[in-house]
Amino acid sequence: MIQLLSKYKLQLFYSSAIAAGILAFIFLVTTTWIGSSVKERCIDAKRIYGENLTCTQALSKRLDDEAVSYEQRNNAIWALGQIGDREALSTLYTHYSGDVPNKESYTKSLSQYELFKAINLIESGTNITAFVWRHNLP
Repeated sequence: MIQLLSKYKLQLFYSSAIAAGILAFIFLVTTTWIGSSVKERCIDAKRIYGENLTCTQALSKRLDDEAVSYEQRNNAIWALGQIGDREALSTLYTHYSGDVPNKESYTKSLSQYELFKAINLIESGTNITAFVWRHNLP
């Protein structure tokens, strides 16, 4: 009986270790993807609005640029939220109406939901993925 109990404890330990490893791998892949996407959007915005600008400044200009598609502007909102720089708050609040509709098109208007999420992410100061990639921004 004691041997059987030890066998189950060992199986539980190995199963837990494998599950933790899988979760760590998923976290690493996700954070790498997020960081890569933010960096790509930053580089693109800096190429258009000025290489001497910070990522936050270039992405804020992209958000304000009405000649740019709503999809690109919504991508800038997402990236600003991921970066978490409080400097972006004034630009985000400029476009935020406070009314988040149930359904909205990311290609036909600025997403109030994305603005809401970005503002909350910046104001809370909690982005558990950013520590992996934030230091690597151009």
